[in-house]
Amino acid sequence: MSLQRIMLIIAFVFFQSIRLWALKGRWNLPKSWGKDWFFNFKVGGDFYDGPSRNILQRYRKQLVIPYIVDFMIAAPVFLLANPMWILPWVVVSTAMILFWHKRIIKLAIKTAKPFSIEQPGESSVPVALSLTRRRVADYTNILIETAVVVFTITSLGIYVRYYWFFNWDGNHTLSALIPVILYFYLQSGGLLLKHGLVRWRLALPGEQTDHYFKLFEDRRQLLIKMYDYYRVICAVGFPLYLFRQIAEYLLHWRNIQWFNFGFGVAVLAGTLLTVRWYVQRMRAIIRQIEPSELIRMQKRVADKPVLFGGLAYFDADNPGVLVRTANGLVLNFANKRMYVYGFYLIGLVTLITMSYIY
Repeated sequence: MSLQRIMLIIAFVFFQSIRLWALKGRWNLPKSWGKDWFFNFKVGGDFYDGPSRNILQRYRKQLVIPYIVDFMIAAPVFLLANPMWILPWVVVSTAMILFWHKRIIKLAIKTAKPFSIEQPGESSVPVALSLTRRRVADYTNILIETAVVVFTITSLGIYVRYYWFFNWDGNHTLSALIPVILYFYLQSGGLLLKHGLVRWRLALPGEQTDHYFKLFEDRRQLLIKMYDYYRVICAVGFPLYLFRQIAEYLLHWRNIQWFNFGFGVAVLAGTLLTVRWYVQRMRAIIRQIEPSELIRMQKRVADKPVLFGGLAYFDADNPGVLVRTANGLVLNFANKRMYVYGFYLIGLVTLITMSYIY
């Protein structure tokens, strides 16, 4: 068995592990606020024991369907097909799961709504938008930015030193520039997302505003640290990619593939540990949130109707790109950043496709 096939098997196991982790979270999502809750509304204590328990069972049965389909198709794609089909299938299957999950949530909420318990003052919680001005510099880690700059300069030094090696037959070729363009495009995307997170205005309950401000600010810090981690991984991976090309095809080192294998395993392990750390920290934050107050606040923030079957939202007065409504998170197409991110994704898909073609 070739080393490439071993790496694809490891990638398949890692990918399916992420899917199972997501499935576990969605499996318990109806009870995420407690045993007296069904998604975002309160129900009686006997809701899960009485006749209405079939609603939860039906939701969970429907939930696993796209995961079974994904596993049946992903296994031959990862293990037998051309590796260039992996990324398109990951994108398609992820979109399929997200759309399917949103559909069954909407159906489950509609079926269970007659069992909801009205709460006094349900819509009386005022909402405050944070007016605090934030700068990217306030959320910048000097060590991380220095590491990104150092690895980027190292990569450019390697590229310039072996420029004619990357250009086949001594000619200037587009294929030689695509890895460089893609690297800077990914780094600019990381900075774009970071800038969006920094400028993200918080919608806070009018009551206990300082408490919720601190909680949501902690969440912002966690997300920014996650983005910075992947920016560093990208910065480290670029010179290693160039080094692998030189060592394998110019210097003909025998053990370079095992070096790549070790780096891949290290990245996967680091990613798993980082995700685990992020989930634990987020759970600690969520446990400090009072569900009834937060849900009432969300209803006041997202008081405009959703469009396209609950997939889109249009509210120029709402500063968020992602808005939480009764049917879950939806995209706010009134926010200009929504279109910036859309064009960025189109460019990213185009670059990745060109890297396969050339």
